[in-house]
Amino acid sequence: MTANYPSPERILSLTKKLCSIPSVSGRADEENRAAQALFEALLSIEPTQGNTIRAELFPCQGDRLGRQAVWALLCPPQKVNRTVLLTGHFDVVDVQGPLADLAFSPDAYTKALAEVNLSKEAREDLESGNWLFGRGVMDMKSGLAIFIETMRVLAQSSNLQINIAFLAVPDEESDSAGMRGSLTKLCGIRDELELDFVAALTGEPCIWTAGKNPVRPYYTGTTGKIMPYFLCVGQASHVNDYVEGANAALIVADVVRLMEGNRAFICGEGSDTLPPPTCLNCQTRVSTYSVSLPAKAVC
Repeated sequence: MTANYPSPERILSLTKKLCSIPSVSGRADEENRAAQALFEALLSIEPTQGNTIRAELFPCQGDRLGRQAVWALLCPPQKVNRTVLLTGHFDVVDVQGPLADLAFSPDAYTKALAEVNLSKEAREDLESGNWLFGRGVMDMKSGLAIFIETMRVLAQSSNLQINIAFLAVPDEESDSAGMRGSLTKLCGIRDELELDFVAALTGEPCIWTAGKNPVRPYYTGTTGKIMPYFLCVGQASHVNDYVEGANAALIVADVVRLMEGNRAFICGEGSDTLPPPTCLNCQTRVSTYSVSLPAKAVC
C-alpha cells in the first residue's frame, strides 16, 4: 500500500479500539469514552506541507445525558471555502444472547462464532478469514476509522485543495440527540470560517443487492431520521361514562390503519421511490394509571 492511501493496519487497529468501548445508546459514560477515543485519534494526526488540523470535543446541545460529540477540520495552507464533511455516529445497539460478553471484543467474538450455527453466507464470510465480527464493526466504527486514517494521509499531502471536516455524534441508534445537538455547533463553525459544504459523506455500511452480480447502492435522503408524527386529541371521560368521551387510542389506531404500508403515500417516481410509510411507535400520552379514556395519543 502506497503512502497515498490509508494504512489498512491502522484502520483495523483503530476499529478494534473503538469497538472495545461498549458505547450503547443511552450509556452516556461509554458514549463519551468513544468520543474521547476519536478525539485522541484526531489529535495524533501530524500535518505537514503547511496543512493544519484542529479538533474539539463539545457537548451536544440540549442533551439531558450530557453526551459529547467530536469535530475536526483539516485545512490546506491557502484559505479555501470548499469543504467536504465526513460524518457518522459512534454509539451502537445493545447486545444480547450467549455471546454478549464477547460482542465488544471483535477478535474473540469472531473466533467464538466458529461454534455457532450461522447462515450459509455468514459461515462463508467467517471461514474466508476476510471478515471481522463484533458489535459496531460495520455500524459504524470501521467507517469512522477509515475517515480518520484518510485524514491522516491527506494531512501530509502537498496537493490538498479543500477543507476536510469531521463530525462524529452519539445517539444515532436512538433519538438522534447527537445529530440534533450538534447542528448549532456545526453551523457556527461554518459561518465563522466561511465554509462552503459541497459534499457530505457518511461511513455507514453499504448493503449490496443479492445475486451473482451485486450492485452497490448509493443512499441519499433522510429516511428514518426526518419523520412526521400525529398527535391525536380525544376527550377524557371516566370509563363508566364512555359515551361522554372520545378515546384518543382509537383515533391513533385508525391513523396507523390508514397509513401502514399504503402505497398511495409512497414518494418518488418509477424505481426511484421511498419505502411505504410504517408506524415505528404508537402510544397514549398517559403518565399515570387512570380509569379515564386517554385524551391524547401519538404515532
